[in-house]
Amino acid sequence: PTTASSLETADYRAMNAVDGNLNTRWSSGAGHGTEWLQIDLGSTYIINGVNLYWERAYATSYQIQVSVDQKTCTSIYSTTTGAGGNKFLTGLAGIGRYLRVYATHYSPSRINFSLWEVQVYGNVAGTPGPAGPQGPAGPQGAAAPVCTEFSTGITANSYPLGITTGADGNIWFTEVSGNMV
Repeated sequence: PTTASSLETADYRAMNAVDGNLNTRWSSGAGHGTEWLQIDLGSTYIINGVNLYWERAYATSYQIQVSVDQKTCTSIYSTTTGAGGNKFLTGLAGIGRYLRVYATHYSPSRINFSLWEVQVYGNVAGTPGPAGPQGPAGPQGAAAPVCTEFSTGITANSYPLGITTGADGNIWFTEVSGNMV
């Protein structure tokens, strides 16, 4: 399901922004200030792109946020110079089941936000593949070679919080539960 912080009227429902129809739209209530539109993707995804189709009531300042749990959001894109129209954001990097367009400033002479459509691009976060081959040993006293391929125990249910380099030189992912993989 798709939800929103407010609606202009029942005709401009949140689900209109993800129905694949550029003739229907979501529109927030007037004069509320900060507003958001949140999309439940149904599964956890590695998100790398978002395509926004703004109506005349666009946001000049907004963020694209992702979340795995609807509690902690991470911003993967932010602007204070939004110009409306069709904005295809590429090169994004985030993991989440929920994607939120978080709008904070109205376009000139408008008092709400409105999106014709939001399209999300990425891949389902699944089970990691097998470990890659071990790289060659570096010369004594020199920096170790840069790791270009790795495998982790991270799954869609791991909810990684951070990355740490351990005393052993390995990279560890810290999960919500506190486990390190």
